[in-house]
Amino acid sequence: MGAKCKVNWDIVSRPLAFGGLGVLNTDKFARTLRLRWPWYEWKEPARLWAGDDNPCDEGDLSFFYACTTITVGDGAKTPFWECPWLLGRRPKDTAPLIFAASSRKRWKVREALKENAWIIKIRPPDTVSVEHVSQFFTLWTLLQEVHLDELV
Repeated sequence: MGAKCKVNWDIVSRPLAFGGLGVLNTDKFARTLRLRWPWYEWKEPARLWAGDDNPCDEGDLSFFYACTTITVGDGAKTPFWECPWLLGRRPKDTAPLIFAASSRKRWKVREALKENAWIIKIRPPDTVSVEHVSQFFTLWTLLQEVHLDELV
């Protein structure tokens, strides 16, 4: 049986100067600590743990990308599917059926765009629908406009 708290935590967690008790809001603090992972993956990719699974969930990453601006540059660091680098949207949101059919989900923009490698990694589903074709051509059309700084 759970206890009911008779304390308004939004007020209690305010700083003393703003009428609160200065109690740490652990949910916000934990999110802040988790958001350091994608930040350091961008800023310091040579760190030992960079590239491993980070503790951020989908909500954390959405918050991170909403608060940051992505400059793709040569595309060597930008995640192809997961990052909103394509007109402010993630390719996996633009073409979710193509993302689901892709056998390689964790690669960078530069790798994916080199000679249209992202197309080679698509495993056709058992039944291809009109929606599959539509999403593929929408993504393909958007990607034709991308010009990286140094696509090698």
